[in-house]
Amino acid sequence: MDDADALPGPHDAWGDAAADAALRADVRRLGTLLGESLVRQVGPELLDAVEKVRGLTRTDPAAADELLRGVDALTAIRLVRAFNAYFHLANVTEQVHRGWELRRRRAREGGWLERTAHLIGEGEVGPDELRRRPPGWRCNRCSPPIPPRPPAARCSPSCGPSPTSWTRRRPRPGWPPAMR
Repeated sequence: MDDADALPGPHDAWGDAAADAALRADVRRLGTLLGESLVRQVGPELLDAVEKVRGLTRTDPAAADELLRGVDALTAIRLVRAFNAYFHLANVTEQVHRGWELRRRRAREGGWLERTAHLIGEGEVGPDELRRRPPGWRCNRCSPPIPPRPPAARCSPSCGPSPTSWTRRRPRPGWPPAMR
């Protein structure tokens, strides 16, 4: 067993059937716990309403629409909150599973910096390629992110080709800063 296999979480690549099954099992487990919590906090009638809406949306969306139009405001608020909590739990569970896979991948293949250093050390990436600015990146010294500068003021010839001064133009929304 290597170090990557010792890490928590499902041990197949993200998107494999076993990893998907583990994710579904965790989401199902959290859904069950949420249902138990709804029964304790509000009562079994809320859980019954949630299950009825969930079942109808899969089999008969028109009947679900009709059912939801007829509920009182308090029940509607509770249903919205219950579904909101469920989807939040499902999203967090998916993020945890993705984190486990990324952690295993880094343990197997090394982080991006380690892989880059390896490419440089092996001579697969030369000095000219390192000096070239990647497409979609900008120089922080000539065009800081805030405030935006006019196009003519960006990247003057005096700006060196230092990779440490480059950043992506559009970071991926919702990703932690370290993964952008």
